[in-house]
Amino acid sequence: MDALIIKSENCSDLKLISDLVKKMGLESKSLSEEDIEDFGLTIFMKQADRTSTVSRETVMPKLDTAYKQ
Repeated sequence: MDALIIKSENCSDLKLISDLVKKMGLESKSLSEEDIEDFGLTIFMKQADRTSTVSRETVMPKLDTAYKQ
């Protein structure tokens, strides 16, 4: 099954599209900004190279820097 994601800042446009989708007998779901970020992270994780490892000493300072931002 394929899916289409449409993003708009205009709620009335999204409502119009949602109504059209329902009228066509198709299924739709509204996604929050957090849902979209989670989806992107999932794709990134699936594409990640898992054949090599990085030490904890390398990772922790980078996480600390990212957390402070």
